[in-house]
Amino acid sequence: MLLFAALADGGLWSLYGGLALVQWVEYFRVTRAKSAVILAGPAVEAAGLLQLGRRHVVARHVWPELRSVLGTMAVMGLATVVLTLSTLGFVGVGVRPPTPELGLMVTEAFPLYDEAPLLSVAPVVVLMALLLGLLGLRRGGDQT
Repeated sequence: MLLFAALADGGLWSLYGGLALVQWVEYFRVTRAKSAVILAGPAVEAAGLLQLGRRHVVARHVWPELRSVLGTMAVMGLATVVLTLSTLGFVGVGVRPPTPELGLMVTEAFPLYDEAPLLSVAPVVVLMALLLGLLGLRRGGDQT
């Protein structure tokens, strides 16, 4: 991702594209592994004997099993994307300066740390609250 961000023009869409290229593999591998177990099960075999079709198998057997796993992965992936974008902004290869970004705010506030320490601490606190909120979002969703 660091190489892709360094080669990109610094726009948000190029960074989003790079993050999508990096993270799709994880979703593919988990979906394929979990689906293979489900499709080899007796419920899918019975649906095949009853000639219920692929749409029924996906809607009735595969998707209910994958929904919670993919939901958890999506929330964790979103937290990873936020942290990655902040890290790239902190290093200086992320979003270009007119666009506000948490990692870039921390970098710009470092020279002023002696005069205004809260200026560099505030983006870190916002980032921490955002990540904890995202991780708590999925935990609350598992109870339903």
